[in-house]
Amino acid sequence: MAFKTLEPKDPNSEGIDYMVDLAALRNGRGTQDYLQDGEFIDENAMKVEAFSDDPSLVIDDFYVTDSNSSITIILSGGTVNTFSSVTARFKTTLGRKVDRSFRIFIKNL
Repeated sequence: MAFKTLEPKDPNSEGIDYMVDLAALRNGRGTQDYLQDGEFIDENAMKVEAFSDDPSLVIDDFYVTDSNSSITIILSGGTVNTFSSVTARFKTTLGRKVDRSFRIFIKNL
C-alpha cells in the first residue's frame, strides 16, 4: 500500500495538526475526492479511530471536520530519523469500513 507522505515533524513539537481530507476537491483543497458524491464519514455507525505504528508518536486528539468529510489528527513526539505511519479508521454513510493512512518523517527541524 502506498502511503501519502506529509511534511516532516519535529519530535519536540507538540499539538501539530495533520489532516486526512477525504473530499479534497469538494473542500477546495485538491483535485480529487476519495468519498463519492453524497458520501460522508458516519460517526453514528462506528466510532472514528486513529492510531500510529510509532509508540513514541502520541495522538493527542482527533476529530471529524468539513461537514464529516475530513479527519484532523493532532500529534506530538515521535522517534527521530524514522518514518511513522498514522491511520484513521472509520465507516462511511455508504457502509464502507475504511482505513486511510499517511506517513511523516520525524526529524529535528
